[in-house]
Amino acid sequence: RWELVNAVVGRNVRDEVAVGVGRGDELRTRLDGDDERLADALVDSAHHIADQTDTASELISVLSLGADADCVPLDLSEIFDRNVKPFQDRSNADITVHCRSDDGVKVNANPLLGTALEQLLSNALEHNDSEHPTITLTVDSTLERVAITVLDNGVGIPSSQRALLNDPDARYHERSGIGPGLYLAMTVVEMSGGDVQFADNDPRGTAVTVTLPIAE
Repeated sequence: RWELVNAVVGRNVRDEVAVGVGRGDELRTRLDGDDERLADALVDSAHHIADQTDTASELISVLSLGADADCVPLDLSEIFDRNVKPFQDRSNADITVHCRSDDGVKVNANPLLGTALEQLLSNALEHNDSEHPTITLTVDSTLERVAITVLDNGVGIPSSQRALLNDPDARYHERSGIGPGLYLAMTVVEMSGGDVQFADNDPRGTAVTVTLPIAE
């Protein structure tokens, strides 16, 4: 059943959106003025739908495993090279990584941890209204846990919403305002035996901290 849902969302819907993007790109080359700006907005929306479809497909894959999802040792430096650095390269934000841990730190986590971190970075960028968006990713570790924190200088999260997101019993309620990307990230972290906490960044923005167990 999950496979069928994923096929519909991940393949059929995305294929249709891709067709719309292609035709929209062709159309806007024939337009100018307000018509061209309208076509640009439509193509941008189609790209956003495609991204949301990818997120939904990944989320379905995670949820289909449920309690059977295996956690494996993952090298953080490899995850940063595979998931974080490409995000840095294609982003218009100033994204830096500060690792205050020894090289070769491994965590015990779901294999989609890299995708979860990408979603947190994407969420930080999407809700950033700053003229110069900045995102900082820091890593601290102890003998038992690793803390990965994503800090941004965006609009921040209202205290009432932040309280819901920090509450494991309320964070998935619609009142928390959780979107599909954040839902995916938090689900992957929780399946890994970890936790996600939200706080204010100083002087502005949000600090999202992911805590995960060290791999033996």
